[in-house]
Amino acid sequence: MPSAAPPFRPTGGTGADDPSTLSDSTTLYNVTFVTVPSNCSIQFFQGVFGNGQWKDDVAEGSYTITALPCGSDVLTSWTTTAGQLSSNTTSPTTLHVSSNGTLTATYGTGYFVTFNEIGLVTGTQWSLSLGTALLQFSTANQIVVPEPNGTYNYTITSIPDFVCKQTGFAHVDGAPVTINVTFISIVYEISFSETGLPSGTTWSITLQFVPTVSTEPYIAIDELNGSYNFTVQPPPGYTANVLSGTLTVAGEPQTISVTFTKTSTPSPVSLWVLAGLGTVIAGCGLGAFAVLRRQRRMRFK
Repeated sequence: MPSAAPPFRPTGGTGADDPSTLSDSTTLYNVTFVTVPSNCSIQFFQGVFGNGQWKDDVAEGSYTITALPCGSDVLTSWTTTAGQLSSNTTSPTTLHVSSNGTLTATYGTGYFVTFNEIGLVTGTQWSLSLGTALLQFSTANQIVVPEPNGTYNYTITSIPDFVCKQTGFAHVDGAPVTINVTFISIVYEISFSETGLPSGTTWSITLQFVPTVSTEPYIAIDELNGSYNFTVQPPPGYTANVLSGTLTVAGEPQTISVTFTKTSTPSPVSLWVLAGLGTVIAGCGLGAFAVLRRQRRMRFK
């Protein structure tokens, strides 16, 4: 005799599966769940049922049913004697219960289609759809979907500040399939342009606590959309019209013009800053102040 799952009375929903519509005269039906192979399971409305389990208190109405993941096996068909199915091959689908009977989920051999994400910051949520499957979400660097042999189109959901190849096809032919999804960050140039210094004079700026030194009349840094704090360190004997501020990158490059003016005596603070920078440069080698940039970027300047 089949084993019984815990007592069940539908809650929520509309129509006959709404408790407010049930009365003492409401007819309740028995639904027995069958899975092929027997180690798989079915989600029926808000409960999960294994092979051979049954429910004997199901009111007439429409219920969402889902063939739950079962290793790499995939649903091939639904059959029922308990009512009518909205679809015989998709999951989830709807079963309208109108009599006692069985609900059978038949699985077939499938193969894992693995999507590897490259380029996103760890923990970023991304998603995709594959064939007729529901949208798949992940904050890890993989999304794995089982599919039977066949060709399936996929679509990658767009993410702000990144671009990627958003559509393509997965060809499953008797073996697992791996597809790499590369996200390329969109960056924009932040340019600090100076005037007033003799050619070859060393000056520097700090953007988000990262210093950059130059002997050229400009400093260029690539960044994503966002707000950034900056400071300007004049060389000894000079002051600047802009010493600090906040800039916002919003879909286009940004330019900050810095005008240096000679002072009568070198500023002690400027001497200290330059000496400190010189010490770090001497210790780490020229060019130690390199702005860390992502390897894969689409740059606008």
